Parts: sequence; structure tokens; C-alpha cells
Amino acid sequence: MSMNDEQVPTAECRVCRTDVPAGEFCGLCGCHLTPRRGEGPDWLRIRDYGAAPGENLLQLSLASSLFPHLPPRSRTVFRIGLAVVLVALVAFALLRLPAALVTVAALGFLFLFLLYLRESDAFADIPARTWALTAVLGIGLGVGWVLLTGDAAHFKDNWDNDRVPSINTNAEQTHASHALLAKIVAEKKAALWINHDLPTFDSLKHSPEFYD
Repeated sequence: MSMNDEQVPTAECRVCRTDVPAGEFCGLCGCHLTPRRGEGPDWLRIRDYGAAPGENLLQLSLASSLFPHLPPRSRTVFRIGLAVVLVALVAFALLRLPAALVTVAALGFLFLFLLYLRESDAFADIPARTWALTAVLGIGLGVGWVLLTGDAAHFKDNWDNDRVPSINTNAEQTHASHALLAKIVAEKKAALWINHDLPTFDSLKHSPEFYD
């Protein structure tokens, strides 16, 4: 232990029973080092410090939970950024646009996280290649998921006329998928539901209705 460490005054936390630097809050569990009126029992920790001053442990705060080292001046901006990303996700989900949905999920939160790292300077000692690898893996997994789970036919017109959308990467594989699905539908006398096709979607039963 260095001389500076020995000179730091400490106090025993009344909740976690750990010696921590003396101050208003315990640096380990976040409770007040001295009892406060209206706190309730120690195990409940109603007014204990969470991630930001003025936010207690039981207060729901998405920005403070995701970005605990964020400077106070930037919290409002990040709350707005999170709201924009969440609204975009809901909008693309309702519009049934999975590619846009995955793109926003993969890049929107990544962009906010990179801004957070710059604002907080909390992880400046981590090599840049580590962050680059993390970003590449996140984007690659998102794009790969879209490619693996994409629709065989986006709309009924594509299905009826064996058309290949311009965003598809391989026309031959799309035609082969259409042919295989058509064979299965004919053999099993199955019904084909194309959920991205709005007239088809509207014609189906929706919850609480169901199919036997």
C-alpha cells in the first residue's frame, strides 16, 4: 500500500460491512454511510445512490444504467438519443422492415456507445483494435442474421411471378427457393402466408383469434 493510500480516511459501511473511503456514499454498495431520515430498512436501500447523483437505487433510469460514467452535462442528450433509437426500432418493426430494424439495432446503439466512450473517457486504456473488432463482430452478426433469416418472397407479386427483389444477393438461389416452396405447398396442400404482403396479412386471423 502506498503512502497516499494510507492517508485516505476510511469508514466501515453499515450495510456491506466493508472499509471504504469516507464520504457521503459507500463506494461498494452505494448506501449512505450515515443513516438518513426516510431511508427505510437497510436491506431495501430506497434512497441509496445509483449511477448518477440524485438517482436512487430503485429509480428506473435507462441512461444511467447503460452509461454509468457519463458526465451530468451529457445525460439529457443521451436520453434523447436513446429515445430516437427506440422510436426507430418500434417504427421499423411496425412497418415490417427487418433489414432497417437490424441496421438501427446494430449501428444506433453502437454509435451511442462510441460517443459515450469519448465523453466519459472511462476506457481510454483499451486498445483501438479491440473496439474495432467488437464493432466488426456486432455489425457482421447483425447483417448475417438478416441474410440467414430473410424472406423467400417479400410480397405476393414476387411469389406469383417468381420475381427476385433487387436487394437479394443471388437470383438463382431465390428461384430455387421459390420452386422448392411451391413443390411443398402443392404436395402438402399447404397455405402460404407472406406476412410482408399487407393484403395477405390483413386477411389472416390475429390474436386473440387463432387457427386450429
